[in-house]
Amino acid sequence: MATSGSDALAPSRSSPTSAERLLFAMIEGTPPSSNAPDGDLTADGNATCSAPWDEGETRLLLTLYAQYNNEVGPFKKFRTKRAMYQEVAKEILKILGISRSAEQCDSRLKTIIRRKKNEVTNNRTSGRSRCRVSYEEFARIRALDDSIEPEVLRGVGTVSYKAAAVDSPSTSAQTTDSSGSADPSPLSSFPETEGDSSGSSSLLETEGTQAKRPKKDRATRAGTCRMQDMAFFFQEMRNINKEREQKKEEREKRREERHQELLKAHQEHIAALRDLAKNSEGN
Repeated sequence: MATSGSDALAPSRSSPTSAERLLFAMIEGTPPSSNAPDGDLTADGNATCSAPWDEGETRLLLTLYAQYNNEVGPFKKFRTKRAMYQEVAKEILKILGISRSAEQCDSRLKTIIRRKKNEVTNNRTSGRSRCRVSYEEFARIRALDDSIEPEVLRGVGTVSYKAAAVDSPSTSAQTTDSSGSADPSPLSSFPETEGDSSGSSSLLETEGTQAKRPKKDRATRAGTCRMQDMAFFFQEMRNINKEREQKKEEREKRREERHQELLKAHQEHIAALRDLAKNSEGN
């Protein structure tokens, strides 16, 4: 089949990447449509994308993981890690239009964690050429993890708070207009960038840096519930000490009474012996 000269000279246009779709969606103000190839089905019945993860999608995964990681556990938003990854997959589909499963998100996160660990180990080993350590978003995730550095340290009379590097994800992810109403658009939390594809890959990194605002200095004092617990504890200790003092006074009193009884009996015995001696001398 013959082709025209303009068709032969026209460059082949591949499908846009997730970073480009995110940039187009931010410019148009609407979520991008899903052009993902068919694969396995998710829990919602959507076909998962089997294409490799690109830079923008990976950074979005890290941002969502940092947002939802501390909400996993009993009496929290997610009971299991799988439920959290399902929510992450829904957010990726909503923002980028790429359908991923919870298993794919978990596998991708483990892959980049292993890659970062190898890069750090390589830079620490002498004699090896240094390599670039990617995905510095892990520093933010580490700062939000209470198991590494507790948020609150309480002693006998002092309470110290950790200097948080970032604000809470719930407040940093929502933006409000001048009237105070929240913007319902899922793309409103991302900063605006230039219209090139290279800048769209660093959208989430820019968001993480903008979220690092210093918190107000909080005084090292205990909360109301903590003060109530401490007051109850000290009151119970005072009651226990008072009861101990009363029991001690009663023991001392009984000991003094026994001593007086023995002394009186001894004096009576001595008096009886003296009377007996006088009577024997008189006879």
